[in-house]
Amino acid sequence: MKVKVSVVMATFNGETYLEESIHSILRQTYNHFEFIIVNDGSKDRTKEILDKLTDPRVKVYHLEKNHGVSYARNFAIARAQGEWIVLQDDDDISYPNRIKEQMNYIQAQPEIVAAGTLIENIRAAPDKVGNKILKKKRKKSLVLNQTQIYDRRFFRWSFCCGTAIMKKSVVLRAGGYDTKYQIGEDYDLLLRMSELGPMGIVPKILYQYRKDPYSTYHRNLKESHRRILRIAVMHIKRMYQRKGLRPKFLVLGSRRDRAIFMHQISLDGGIDLQRGSEPIDESETHKSYRLFQHQIVNGIIVLRSSKKSKLMVQKLIKMGMTLNDNLFYLKRAR
Repeated sequence: MKVKVSVVMATFNGETYLEESIHSILRQTYNHFEFIIVNDGSKDRTKEILDKLTDPRVKVYHLEKNHGVSYARNFAIARAQGEWIVLQDDDDISYPNRIKEQMNYIQAQPEIVAAGTLIENIRAAPDKVGNKILKKKRKKSLVLNQTQIYDRRFFRWSFCCGTAIMKKSVVLRAGGYDTKYQIGEDYDLLLRMSELGPMGIVPKILYQYRKDPYSTYHRNLKESHRRILRIAVMHIKRMYQRKGLRPKFLVLGSRRDRAIFMHQISLDGGIDLQRGSEPIDESETHKSYRLFQHQIVNGIIVLRSSKKSKLMVQKLIKMGMTLNDNLFYLKRAR
């Protein structure tokens, strides 16, 4: 019988948590899967750990040099036999019923092309952050419906990307992982997939996400957040280009946030930006809308600089603008 699910893991120098992460998959209550692990040129004990695995469901590939997580995942997906791809990061832990719950969820909603789960945050091992013992911390996740996930896609992704189960055929239609991204690669792929079908969230905590200060993402949170924001802006730009438009945006937010956005975030070009003001009162909202109405700009970006930012977005929608079409509410850069 052909396997229904392919679990995919890319690892690079992951010896610290690798065995715990692998065993969390091998202990799944859903048994009919293959587990593809790509050692992306590790220099630590990763190869030694992987070569000891004897479970017939596991397929290990050792790459001679490090290519990056996007390349390694594409490598695994190209060899996957399953209809569904389950992601597993090499430092995180899946609950034993994770795959079973996700498979039940997508079978009940056959239109779904990807689904995440709620998570529990866990910290790095004590020896990695000194002697301080860091307890597990439950994340206050939101259970959103398909429309809400799509509507929030540029502001923030609605589920932890490591929890994703994705339809392989749609992953391939979307083009797979973009190898130029080593941070935000999941976000970029899921944004492309969101244009091809709806996504959902299993309303249960089924995954432990490790917040390791030495991980690629957490080592420099400021830069990581900016890279994520750049990916969102790049997708907005492409959306305009598909309509045959060159984006001409008014950017609203605090002086600091506007400056960072204009000089650090929109680096790729292809966007005309006009510096707006800070969302303060009704007059600023009307002034911004008039610029759009008179076609001086063809879109407005509101950065979340304060509580008034969201109020301005709501007012602009009431005036006739459409969220994620010509009006965009984005996180401010740190």
